[in-house]
Amino acid sequence: RFREQGKLVMVKGLCAGIFEMQQRFRGMTNALVDPFIYPEFSDRLIGKLADLKIEFWKMA
Repeated sequence: RFREQGKLVMVKGLCAGIFEMQQRFRGMTNALVDPFIYPEFSDRLIGKLADLKIEFWKMA
């Protein structure tokens, strides 16, 4: 949206990688073991984080 208006946008914060975002939510240990212990939950969480990241970049 902003690009179409010729505006420059600088973003920070939510731009972490998907794994980094996951470990911020779940903690490092849980982020590493969740895919093995809770694969469906882990898949849904990573999917939601990816969707959030996509929407974030669309706004920028």
